[in-house]
Amino acid sequence: MRSTGRRQPGDTWQPGQGRGAGGPVSQAPCTYDVVLSCAIPTALSDKRSLAVSVSRGSNRAHLGRRGGGDSEEDAFMSGVFIVSDSSCDLEQSETDVPNIEIVSLSIRFGSEEFTDRRDLSIEDFYKRMANSAVLPQTACPSPGAFERAFRNAGDAGANAVVCLNISSALSNTLQSAQTAAAARERGMPVHVIDSRSVSSGLGTLVLEAAKAAGGGADADSVLRRVSDLIPRTHVLAALNTLENLKKGGRIGGAKAMVGSILSIKPLIDISGGVVQEAGRARTRKRAMQWLYERMMGAGAIEHVAVMHSGAPDIDEFLELIARDFPREALRVRKMGAVIGTHGGPQMIGVSWIATA
Repeated sequence: MRSTGRRQPGDTWQPGQGRGAGGPVSQAPCTYDVVLSCAIPTALSDKRSLAVSVSRGSNRAHLGRRGGGDSEEDAFMSGVFIVSDSSCDLEQSETDVPNIEIVSLSIRFGSEEFTDRRDLSIEDFYKRMANSAVLPQTACPSPGAFERAFRNAGDAGANAVVCLNISSALSNTLQSAQTAAAARERGMPVHVIDSRSVSSGLGTLVLEAAKAAGGGADADSVLRRVSDLIPRTHVLAALNTLENLKKGGRIGGAKAMVGSILSIKPLIDISGGVVQEAGRARTRKRAMQWLYERMMGAGAIEHVAVMHSGAPDIDEFLELIARDFPREALRVRKMGAVIGTHGGPQMIGVSWIATA
């Protein structure tokens, strides 16, 4: 296909490679638990764990193409099925493929409990949070929810499952998946992986794993691909308020009040699977500039995504970075309830994978 001179999704960026700099570089039971403590003043401890699999201590599985079939069903046979959780913030259109299944976390507002994205849309979540006097809580899925997802994959003909979950330092979701995998006495192997990521960082890993599996890769090849991508995945965000952290008991009320008076915008880095304070900006514009500078300073990067929790100025940020990261080459999505609960409204985040 003839090049248009514009970057496309999946292109690799080099620092300073703008629109006029030539074409893209070619590419070779759970408790309420999610705790995004902003490291103000302390960071979460790193509790990341190694990948676990049972072989080593309406969706169908995508299996590769079968000759002669005309329908979508005819195009799939047995292979590797990808399971993840709703903190990956993928849209329905991205997960409505035969080899991906998402297990939802739960959201609770007082005595009301909802299944993430099933009983409560993203828009309704942010409306409720804005009008709620208390911070909503999030709960990881039960082992039974993962067990059902694994069983569905097996029933569809999958010969293996790769389960990618939110960082174990942020949630007990991984533990639920491990419990479900360990309970399987026989049958296909289930590999449970700590993504050490969240939101669009995790979402990218899920999409890349599904892409590899859909291309005919076996479980070992998918695991190698994921293991290669995890340490190169970066997630950063600029929060707009300290109010949610105050409501959640992460910082004191006095500090939140001072932060509000000074319009401090906390800047966080979740690239290693734990939330760490990366800086503080005095204005919203400076927070956006910080994100842009971190993107530009990262070297060659790919799979760039922009996430936000209902930010009214998201177009301003996209315009700021457009010269080097044109909008049509980005995944621009809204953060779901899992991250929005703790980061608060109007947050802007970015993720990417550093080119190997």
